[in-house]
Amino acid sequence: MDYYAQLIIGFLLFWGIIFVIGQMEPFKRRGLEVRPFFFVFKVRNVNHFFDRFLKYRRTVNLMANIGVGAGAVLMGYAVWFFLDNLLKFSFSPSQFQEVTLVIPFVTLQTSLLLVYFFASVPIILIVHEFAHAIVARYEGISLKSGGIGLLAVLIAGFVEPDEKEFKAAKPRQRIRVLAAGSWSNVILATLVAALLIFQPMFALWMPAQVRPAFYGPPSGVFITNFYSQAGLQSVGASVGDVLNSINGIPVLSLTDLNDMVLPVNATVSVGLSTGGTQKTVYVTTFPNPNNQSKGALGIYGETYYPPHLVVPIMPMWLYSFLLWLAYFSAIVGAFNMLPLFPFDGEGYANALIERFVPPKLAAYVRYSINGFALLLFAGNLIATALKAGFRPL
Repeated sequence: MDYYAQLIIGFLLFWGIIFVIGQMEPFKRRGLEVRPFFFVFKVRNVNHFFDRFLKYRRTVNLMANIGVGAGAVLMGYAVWFFLDNLLKFSFSPSQFQEVTLVIPFVTLQTSLLLVYFFASVPIILIVHEFAHAIVARYEGISLKSGGIGLLAVLIAGFVEPDEKEFKAAKPRQRIRVLAAGSWSNVILATLVAALLIFQPMFALWMPAQVRPAFYGPPSGVFITNFYSQAGLQSVGASVGDVLNSINGIPVLSLTDLNDMVLPVNATVSVGLSTGGTQKTVYVTTFPNPNNQSKGALGIYGETYYPPHLVVPIMPMWLYSFLLWLAYFSAIVGAFNMLPLFPFDGEGYANALIERFVPPKLAAYVRYSINGFALLLFAGNLIATALKAGFRPL
């Protein structure tokens, strides 16, 4: 049975179970609503819970004010990114960055990525919706409910403000509420990235212009995993070790290692740095799975940049989870401010239009901005399809 057949069967089985549960009266009374391929779980009477955070009113007010400016910057970045990317597709195709919707089991298929995604999304949504809720309560806007939902395989979290009170609020108040979610996601991404900043692998995510402030020049290959029990793993090498020489020849980067032609079934000396201690091991090569005429050492790795501050190296699973948490949170923070329905950026832009644009022109400006944002967003998806077709992440 192929992947997509298993996916369809699992999908239908999951939703069949959810539908049966949704018909049970105890779950209905607790706020569970189920429709075909859609469910939402609502918690009512949430105002008192979020009011507890208002004892830090000065902090909430300060962060909300910063969020207004951050929201404008994020909106500008989202529009610039999509516009610049389309121009690159037209005039410099090699620099075009593919844009793909993150849809679990469809565009996101790798088991580890799915684990990181489903572990990250609840944290991102909780932070995002808590920020909306706390600022809404600061502005005196009541909350009708809060909860989570699932449409097919797309997860959503929400707080539901009183619609009449939200519409009656001043534009500045609505802007503060709407910007809070994305701003909180940027804060989350920044804090998580700060935990990773001196981890060796994180150097690869840093712009080359910034990297020297935190890391030295490349000095080896950081072992991230093994694909064979032969080779280096058989002589005691571990994930986190740094390979820096073979037969006395320096290996300063992954490119150096890939360019090196090793004989098959030959014993070579390999320089390894383990926890700062240098040692030499002797290992017998075996045929490279991708090129039987070349010898292999059985490792996956990345170029190693020594951090200026030595910190304990995280387990790879923890590093990978935190990296994807920061990445997904930053993506949500930035592109949620695109001025396009149903993103928060649309409400932010509409509040600005209401405040600064004459009423006679407001509808025209609003539809023009939405249309332009839709063209940018759809244009990037179409350009990606034309360049690469359907390709999972």
